[in-house]
Amino acid sequence: SGGWVAVHETRGARGAARARSEQALRLLGFRPLTPALAIRPDNLVGGVAAVRDRLATLGLAPGSLVAGLDELDPATDARARTLWAWQRLADAQRDGCRELTHSRARLADAALEEAMAETFLVGGRMIRLLVLDPLLPVEIAPADAREQLVAAMTEYDDFGRACWAAFMERHGAPHRRTTPADVRVAEGAERLDRVAGR
Repeated sequence: SGGWVAVHETRGARGAARARSEQALRLLGFRPLTPALAIRPDNLVGGVAAVRDRLATLGLAPGSLVAGLDELDPATDARARTLWAWQRLADAQRDGCRELTHSRARLADAALEEAMAETFLVGGRMIRLLVLDPLLPVEIAPADAREQLVAAMTEYDDFGRACWAAFMERHGAPHRRTTPADVRVAEGAERLDRVAGR
């Protein structure tokens, strides 16, 4: 609809609480419109209420105001649409697709231990790229690079799991629905599940 989700943070957060609050906003793709107001497009499933709940789960400072923001004046709306360096992110995602392709080709005849290590490291970098994608609407940024990376990562995930399967079974660990131990935020886990097709 062209609306925005806006966050006016409480002034009381300091130190680790402030860092958690900033990370929560970053993980959900918010950018500062003014020193006191961060925004993102209102295009996520569940709208403002769902974003409010997710921000609280991720550590947004208590007392922060989360609300819908509509009918910005044309100049402010135009400036808001430029807050995301989406071209740099798209370039990184295209580079990621190439890295996945090259990694899979290189590992076709590699030793199992090498394939396990590389799929873990390369896959982890790609997951981070996807987790930090602000999921902008196509009216602000094209989605083709993200969609290509999701497709490439889905295939690479299957390849990586095949490399790890014997090791996981040998140690009695389930491997088809494993999630990375270091993904500590709900949003990252949700996006990882979407990438893996679960």
